[in-house]
Amino acid sequence: MKIKSVNGLILLSNIIRVITDFMFPKKVLLLGGNGPMAIKLMQFLQKKNCDIVPTVRSNTSMIQQILINKFNGCVCNSDEDYNLILNKFQPDYVINTIPQPSNELLKSILNQKNCFKINFSSPASDFAKTYPEKCPNGSYQMDKLEMEKLVNSHSKINKDAIVFQIGFISELVILDCIKDDKSQTSTFSYAEPICSGLSFDTMLKCNLVKFDKIQIPDFDLSKGFTCTPIDNICKLVGDIITNNVTIPDFAFGRTLAMHSSQIFSRKQIKNILENPNHLNDVPEFYGQKQLNDITKPVTEFLSIFDSYKVTHQDVSNAIILSGRLFDNPLYHLKFINHNNPSKI
Repeated sequence: MKIKSVNGLILLSNIIRVITDFMFPKKVLLLGGNGPMAIKLMQFLQKKNCDIVPTVRSNTSMIQQILINKFNGCVCNSDEDYNLILNKFQPDYVINTIPQPSNELLKSILNQKNCFKINFSSPASDFAKTYPEKCPNGSYQMDKLEMEKLVNSHSKINKDAIVFQIGFISELVILDCIKDDKSQTSTFSYAEPICSGLSFDTMLKCNLVKFDKIQIPDFDLSKGFTCTPIDNICKLVGDIITNNVTIPDFAFGRTLAMHSSQIFSRKQIKNILENPNHLNDVPEFYGQKQLNDITKPVTEFLSIFDSYKVTHQDVSNAIILSGRLFDNPLYHLKFINHNNPSKI
């Protein structure tokens, strides 16, 4: 009888949560809204009935105009602009995907009351920690490390912010939920991939090599990356926002690394594109080996969020998904026209 009562209470609690989320959608401010991860997060969180406002730096590109006109996006070019939207929108969550935000912007975000902040860093910060002499102030690596320090010093006390290290994102994301207001039909355009420079550079060249569309004799197939598929990020962020995962107190004040425990070289990426069953034979790797404490971000993430760990299959699926975009000859024409292969 007690078991039935407990199950009944759990069911009732879930029903109440669903109704509450529907009637009072979570407000999410998405900084860096036209990046690949932000686009995917926006699409994913819309299905969770979140009220999302993405920020963009201008309204000059088609993607930026779509975000502004169809997804309530706003242009933010200064710390004052960001403060204005923070105060006006009063978000329940801020998701910061800006690669190198200013310290002033970070402080404004962290000081926002009644709001949980999710920030993203990179294993580049490990490099800055290990080799500070090679990473001057203002460099990508040092900016990532300084961001982690600022967020962690705040969250250790306030328990309202977290920073995840993520690796290379192999997906080339398409804004595929553009709806026409009159016809209510969705349109899909192959012509506008949204991708980070690193993702685009590597995935384009690996696919061109795979399809023998162009010879790239000096393309470095040995360079490798730790990887984090966007779907893994969406699942964790979505569960945080919908309260489906609890963050323990000891998780605050430290960087948690959500990326593969293997490095995927460009050769491995090419091999997976050619053979979806290819297995990466590179040993597991947890950051810079010179300092033992560099392994902490990965091991601590797994100790807290083990069900969200990035597996080999997750990375393979992401690589294969991106490769399918290149199966259409129109993509080859589009990409080659806009990226001069002779300069690769």
